[in-house]
Amino acid sequence: MALSFFSAGLARNGMWRDCFVRRLSPKINSNARTWSVCLFPFESDIMNIDEIVKALANPARREILAWLKDPKSYFPSPEHPLENGVCAGQINERSGLSQSTTSSHLAALQRAGLISLHRKGKWAFFKRDEKAIRAFLEEMHRQL
Repeated sequence: MALSFFSAGLARNGMWRDCFVRRLSPKINSNARTWSVCLFPFESDIMNIDEIVKALANPARREILAWLKDPKSYFPSPEHPLENGVCAGQINERSGLSQSTTSSHLAALQRAGLISLHRKGKWAFFKRDEKAIRAFLEEMHRQL
């Protein structure tokens, strides 16, 4: 079975992703272009390294990730329990940026898969996705 790389219209969180695929039965019909399910290099999940690097290129986003790593230190009197994550309003307040700018930064981190969103009523809570961050760091170590 041959492995090929192509840009697929496979979406996760509305993002187009590249993936590795395996062509099935190339000897049966040389013109056949039948493909199996995508094989991803990261624990059966899709990771877009370029999207993560783009998200990490901004110092404000790196700072938000640092705050979310130890929320008890940076948000000592949370309005809501921290097991849900940190409220977007608290992140905005701490950042000192406009609400739309903070929202844009949070959206970029979420698109990259570095944070997760949990909604409860009208509240939006954010947490770091430690599994995704660890997988990204391991992949960077492997590649570089």
